[in-house]
Amino acid sequence: MLVVFGCKDDEVKPTDIISRIEVANEGVLADGNTVIEIRAFMPEEVDKRSIKFKVTKGKFLNSQTDTIVVRNAVIIDDELQALALYQVPSTAGDITVSAEPDIVDQEGRYLVYETFTIGKSEADKLSLESSSFSVNNNYGEITISGSVKNSYGRNASNGISILLEDYDSTFSPLGGIFKNQMLSVSSGTITTIYTPGKVDADQYIYIVGTVLNDVGQKTNKTDTIKVYVTNN
Repeated sequence: MLVVFGCKDDEVKPTDIISRIEVANEGVLADGNTVIEIRAFMPEEVDKRSIKFKVTKGKFLNSQTDTIVVRNAVIIDDELQALALYQVPSTAGDITVSAEPDIVDQEGRYLVYETFTIGKSEADKLSLESSSFSVNNNYGEITISGSVKNSYGRNASNGISILLEDYDSTFSPLGGIFKNQMLSVSSGTITTIYTPGKVDADQYIYIVGTVLNDVGQKTNKTDTIKVYVTNN
């Protein structure tokens, strides 16, 4: 049973138990790594001081299930509050967090909600790598991978599009084969398989990656790697 001193049980409202939820999300971007604080505040008259937090996306640190964590409330700065550490997701958008007393037979009765927004972590730097410095000219294959970071050096958000193109030694379009030429960023990375097909050996070819904007247009965020074509 939950007790709020001075109130009858049937008169208790959710906000009598948890007065508010605060989320420290100002300026936070969906990079999949940033950790922020979520706090639930309670009046000192409440006797049950164990709070269950739930989120719709992202994950709590030090929890057995990513989206649920239980924390005990303590006095901080003269206020009774429960603190949860939350790692933001890699996808931008609205996130809802709920808090309630951790009482099995009263689950859902005293829920308090707060919805907050995590902004998009825009791509600022693309860095490509090849699994090999050379590739055979008879449909030899290499893996092209890359990292995509924002201006703070953290991962770009999921879903950002990267276009890969190949060129010969004169920088004319080569027309090789990418397993996926249009890639979508996932956890700050991209990867695909590439073959130049049947091309002349003893030349460098160039793989160019370009970040696309929200309407599919090329931006000035690019990177280029070169690979030598062999015939063995």
